Amino acid sequence: MKPAAGKKPFNIIGLAALGLKLLKSAKLIKVVLAGASLAAYSWFFSLQFALALIACLVVHEYGHIRAMKHFGMQTKGIYLIPFLGGLALSDEKINTRWQDVVISLMGPVFGLGMSVLCLLAYWITGEAFLPGSVLSMPCLTCSICCQSCHWMAGTY
Repeated sequence: MKPAAGKKPFNIIGLAALGLKLLKSAKLIKVVLAGASLAAYSWFFSLQFALALIACLVVHEYGHIRAMKHFGMQTKGIYLIPFLGGLALSDEKINTRWQDVVISLMGPVFGLGMSVLCLLAYWITGEAFLPGSVLSMPCLTCSICCQSCHWMAGTY
């Protein structure tokens, strides 16, 4: 049986090529990694904790992205990596030590801003989950700052 005029028959090779293009797509990889992070953290902790942790990571990494864009750098976006954290990628190399310092510090600054917002939300709502969020974000931020300071000093 021949296909109707103007219609192409189902082609498994074309479908495989489309699947390969989707796998190469950075957006699909980001979605898969974010989903894997959410599933992993939900499995070990709770959905509420997983969502709070991912929000914390995204806000932190967004701080780095905003700093990169401030310096006119092209960015590839944010990648969430299960059990490792997040990664803000740029297409370009950091040119000066000052850019490196500002880009490194903007993640913790954005995280601190989110902590303040959670604290205000706790004072307004009295939601019991928010104090834990307020405390966990600065701890995460301090940990990242300490690692950054060691890295910038060349001790790693």
